[in-house]
Amino acid sequence: MKMNVSIVIPTYNSNQFIKETLDSVCACFEGGELDYEILLIDDCSDDIDSLKEKAKNYSNIRVIEKKEKSNAAMSRNIGFNNSLSDFVFFLDSDDKFSQNHIEIRMKEHIDRNLGVIFGGFRCNGIENIITEYTNTDFRDFLFKCRGDIRSSTISIYKPYHKGTLFDVKQNKHQDWGFGIRCTDSKELVGLAKVSSVYIDTKANEKE
Repeated sequence: MKMNVSIVIPTYNSNQFIKETLDSVCACFEGGELDYEILLIDDCSDDIDSLKEKAKNYSNIRVIEKKEKSNAAMSRNIGFNNSLSDFVFFLDSDDKFSQNHIEIRMKEHIDRNLGVIFGGFRCNGIENIITEYTNTDFRDFLFKCRGDIRSSTISIYKPYHKGTLFDVKQNKHQDWGFGIRCTDSKELVGLAKVSSVYIDTKANEKE
């Protein structure tokens, strides 16, 4: 069955805070007509039974269990490769979307002909606003301009996407690595005009 939107969420012992994350995603679709799916890609959690039980409360969740523990990069790639939609959003299991995030981002992909979009975010109540991204080299954006990118702000529109995914050999700062790989693959990358993602660094270390 073809979906409009897929949301990929890597999980590892995430049961204690996943409900708020899932509820924030579902709120994006309240009253709308979009078909969507949520893919929970679990990295050999100790609480997998509780996670699957919680997932039963949602009609549109697929739980994919990895056979061997690896990292969130592998989980995101598995989720992307199993997604049924042209629009794919990534979200960490302790982060949240604002209610208009999906709608605004989908429109930006189409209006601006972009395969990959990232953006600003609110981190523990403090807004991180990225006002400009004009350099085609992501290394300059990160290291010269002191820019930032978080996995939960990344979305992909498959018709314009050239295939760049996360580096499974990279255990930390996988989001930065993704941006650099986009540069090397000449992806059509843009900065979101609205900060509509809430990052919780207290619950989860940056990956």
